[in-house]
Amino acid sequence: MTSGKISQTVSNPSFNRLLGETSGAFADLGTFLPLVLGLIALNQFSPQGIFLGFGLFAILSALFYRRPIPVQPMKVIAALVIAQGLTPGMLQASAMLMGIILLILAFSGAITWLAKQLSQAVSVGIQLAIGLQLMWMGTKMMSEFWLVGVGAFVLLFISKFLPLRYLAMPLVIAAGMIWQASTQTSLATNFDIQAMTAPFQLAWPTSVEWTSAALLLVLPQLALTLTNAVIATSVMAQEKFPEDAAKLTPKNFAISSGLA
Repeated sequence: MTSGKISQTVSNPSFNRLLGETSGAFADLGTFLPLVLGLIALNQFSPQGIFLGFGLFAILSALFYRRPIPVQPMKVIAALVIAQGLTPGMLQASAMLMGIILLILAFSGAITWLAKQLSQAVSVGIQLAIGLQLMWMGTKMMSEFWLVGVGAFVLLFISKFLPLRYLAMPLVIAAGMIWQASTQTSLATNFDIQAMTAPFQLAWPTSVEWTSAALLLVLPQLALTLTNAVIATSVMAQEKFPEDAAKLTPKNFAISSGLA
């Protein structure tokens, strides 16, 4: 392809949008994959169930909102389940309890009232805190392989000034996967291959799991979900897309998260 054709392709809005959407699709993998792989490797969760559920809800969210709205995993619940070796039933019970609470708050109007009570400073503070936390997590991950981590960071930074900058994220992830496979620095030895290939089955939490989930998992997760996944996300989305402010409300986010 000649330089003229490259310049013409880069200046094509449709092409740029496609590249932007493709790059953006990798945005949450940094927080999503570590949690999911931990649940699969350490807690013997069903990979079919996790990836099918997240994939379907990502598609449904895109069709409804028509905007890059994140499908956020419940980080507190997942971290506690991994750290304490809790059962899939407890996570399942906590997710359903969270869904019921979010739907009640949405349809009762309580989430709208709560969002009005929180000032803009609180919302921005939550976003700043989460950003700093992710930076700290990234730094700790880089510390294990400084050369690879710094190299990836420099490549992503330089790509901001290049025409095809949207390709940087997929290329860095692909390069990381190739490097990991070639050096065999993976979690493959921790995976229960038999559990991963077992047929997907539906289950229902026991009464003990319902009680334990409500006390140990739902309460600490609820505050983060309401502030970060519902209210702060709504504020940010309305700032970025004011023409869709009527759809990007805390009530709608609470309903869609609750149904998920």
